[in-house]
Amino acid sequence: VAEVMSVAPARIAGIDDRHGRWPQVGAPANLCVVNLDETWVAHAGSQASKSANNPFAGRTLRGQVRHTVFNGQATVVDGVATK
Repeated sequence: VAEVMSVAPARIAGIDDRHGRWPQVGAPANLCVVNLDETWVAHAGSQASKSANNPFAGRTLRGQVRHTVFNGQATVVDGVATK
């Protein structure tokens, strides 16, 4: 899944893979932790996207991002965006 959803698209887009496929000691982390058992209802404006439309609004979805780290900085903690 990681290959199809992240590594392959980065390769196609020509994004430099400076730190290899897996986190390296001393390199900034880029990680995402997802709880696949959690369900939640999507609401308009609840996504982190700048877009106002949400085709999933009102639907119950399975799996929720709990934490993300981008370039070594936490961007989502306990399901809440930090910025």
